[in-house]
Amino acid sequence: MKHRCLIAVTAGWLLLITSAIQSAEIDPDSSPADSLRLTAINGNSNAQFKLGNQYYKGEGRALNYTIAAHWFRRAARQKHPGAMFNLAISHEMGLGVIRSKYHAFQYYRQASDAGIREARFNLALCYISGIEPENHDGDKTPAILPDPKQAVELLSSLAQSDFIPAKRELAGIYLDRPSDQRDPKETKRAFQLLMEAAESGDCASMRRLADCYYGGWGCEQNNKKMIEWLKKATIKNDSEAAAKLAFCYESGTGVLPNPEESFKYFSEAAKLGQPMAQYKMAEYCAAGLYTKTDIPQSLEWLKKSAGAGNHFALFKLGIYAAEGIGMEQNPKMAAELFYESAKLGNIHAQFNLAIYFQEGKYLPADPGAAFYWFKRAAEAGNDRAQFQLALCHMNGKGTSKNEDEAINWLKKSAQNGNPEAQRLLAQN
Repeated sequence: MKHRCLIAVTAGWLLLITSAIQSAEIDPDSSPADSLRLTAINGNSNAQFKLGNQYYKGEGRALNYTIAAHWFRRAARQKHPGAMFNLAISHEMGLGVIRSKYHAFQYYRQASDAGIREARFNLALCYISGIEPENHDGDKTPAILPDPKQAVELLSSLAQSDFIPAKRELAGIYLDRPSDQRDPKETKRAFQLLMEAAESGDCASMRRLADCYYGGWGCEQNNKKMIEWLKKATIKNDSEAAAKLAFCYESGTGVLPNPEESFKYFSEAAKLGQPMAQYKMAEYCAAGLYTKTDIPQSLEWLKKSAGAGNHFALFKLGIYAAEGIGMEQNPKMAAELFYESAKLGNIHAQFNLAIYFQEGKYLPADPGAAFYWFKRAAEAGNDRAQFQLALCHMNGKGTSKNEDEAINWLKKSAQNGNPEAQRLLAQN
């Protein structure tokens, strides 16, 4: 599954994950005792749970996740359902306790057995992905193997009780199966589940329902209904839906191309924090399309998008730094930004980074590093990287000489339209 959505707050409960490790047995807060703390100290699990929530939310007490986890742990030992659930979330997020999916899983399971449906949902997510072994100060936890069957059983029972996130997740499991393994009955059931969840107001389900209408999954293909559901989610300030609408109007997916509508929805999505839409707005501002040319504003949109890990924005910021657009020229910053973008798979950043290593101008000369990044970009189809990789093999730079590999990459580069590769091949 591409998107796993941990349930974290519901019915006034804080959803946390925690383990019973290194727990103080006395109240770690040195402030004067009040009636709630005294009741908690005397062992009342409801008071302990309530006190933990106050410290976790910073309501009436100083925000302190460690003390919150302490009280959740004490209440959890008395099998308080909400405390077990909150302790699980604390561990999963590393709030006041060690970050541990394994310990979170254990508390989710206990809270699920106690009837907390949010815990059952999070437990299902654990079974979908499984949990890798963890090492905490030499104490290695066992792996939790993926168990899709158990996950489906848990989600199905929750869906039957009208738990909306479970309906959406279960539908996703059915729809995300490889196309040759999809069961038509499951696909139709997925559509029904998404319709129920969407009609209840769940925006993520509205987006997925739009995908169903576009692809004809479990229903008749219907572009009009696809757009309708995306607009319904956008009206509810769903940034992903707004970005999808913008893409549809930009590319003519399901609708006639409409650049002005595309700009409008990209603008909405960017203001709502959608990283790719923020990158697109940076492009609009730089080019002066449907808005005035505004390089400082373009730079601000890029920073927001890059801050969310968007590799396109990181690469573009690198270009701005390298060329001094909207800022002083800063090759060192450019190299750092190209590196971050390259790690995320941006082939243009990979190529630029390889050139920096090859030339040793802004980074220490490193033929091996240059070869590595040329190869990453070349394998992703970049014709310039394929040409440079051919030269590396031809001249033994960063790798051993290999004429066959050199010819192989020259041919790929030439086939992708690189004129230098075409000329070099024609000479041989």
